[in-house]
Amino acid sequence: MNSGFHFANPTGLGAALLIPLLWLLFRHGDRGRIAAMATWGEIRIPPTSRALLYISALFLAFGLARPTWRAPQPETAQGGDLVFLLDVSRSMLANDAVPSRLERAKMTARALVAEAHGQRVALVAFSGS
Repeated sequence: MNSGFHFANPTGLGAALLIPLLWLLFRHGDRGRIAAMATWGEIRIPPTSRALLYISALFLAFGLARPTWRAPQPETAQGGDLVFLLDVSRSMLANDAVPSRLERAKMTARALVAEAHGQRVALVAFSGS
């Protein structure tokens, strides 16, 4: 993997698209304010710079994208917990299967545990009452 500058959440940069909308909203408000002041005969409004507001919105979008210098880590598949319920009663010792039912269940459980990378595994043994 290439280690360098990247964004951990590049969709956060979509918030930067809201800056022109913010500009339009302020522009609309300024026009309404000028029209209201004109009814009173005073049209003089000091020019206000909203550059700091736009820059802070840009930095906010940049922060939401989570910039980093580390290499992106591949996502590992997360599975649920694996729980085995194992009947250890005398009926599991029957000779109708080779090896016995209990040994077959143990072999199956061992094979599944070998494939359960990073999963939590539990064993619940029960018998009769």
